[in-house]
Amino acid sequence: MLAAERHQYILHQLAKHQSIKVVDIVEAIHCSQATIRRDLDILEQQHQLKRVHGGAILPTLSQDSLLKERLKHGETGKIQLAKYVSQHFLNGRQCIFLDAGSSTHQLIPFLNAKKHHVVTNGAHHLERLVKYNISTTLIGGKLKQRTQAIVGSMAVQQIQHYHFDSAILGVNSIDNTFGLSTPDSEEAFIKQMAIQQARQSIVLAEYAKFDTQSFHQFATIQQVEIVTVDCPVMYRHFNQVHCLNKWHTK
Repeated sequence: MLAAERHQYILHQLAKHQSIKVVDIVEAIHCSQATIRRDLDILEQQHQLKRVHGGAILPTLSQDSLLKERLKHGETGKIQLAKYVSQHFLNGRQCIFLDAGSSTHQLIPFLNAKKHHVVTNGAHHLERLVKYNISTTLIGGKLKQRTQAIVGSMAVQQIQHYHFDSAILGVNSIDNTFGLSTPDSEEAFIKQMAIQQARQSIVLAEYAKFDTQSFHQFATIQQVEIVTVDCPVMYRHFNQVHCLNKWHTK
């Protein structure tokens, strides 16, 4: 069974039972305990579960604590990605769609208050956008407490009325064949619409996001520019993948 298929199975069982044991997953899909533990570690890094002794449970942090943890996780790498994007993709005056997410949050200090206007569905971006005096439009719609992303039909309709020079997006999973995906269908639809309305779309991705799948695809690799610090070698033949560390191997 491929890693992406194992991850799908693990998340399905977790959603069904709220907790899982390593031994039960091993018995069900006939993999080694070491493999399943590595899978759980990857999914925990993606904030899709919480590791406990012998297995995993659904995340139990408060919404505020969970968001703060996501923003802090891998902060140095995310700042590297943000700086690269600002230098290579955001030259001149631009209207930018800024996706809700922890990686995209790190781009805000690198934006130019005189040149950039931001349209965003990320409620948690607002305080920082105000701090850096960035001209901003907040999309209206339904607020998801877990991610502080604004989603729903109202948000989609509003995005359809804009044209973006750049759409800057986060991602949960990247797979060589399945493309880019996220666990939430409403957030996936927002990402799809932003890509459709943008001249260029840039995705910020951590190494752990590669070779994984989530439930809802929102783009193919060929549709976007993926910026990452490290990525598996097999993804480097894509012209759309910009790897800051060319010498990392998996």
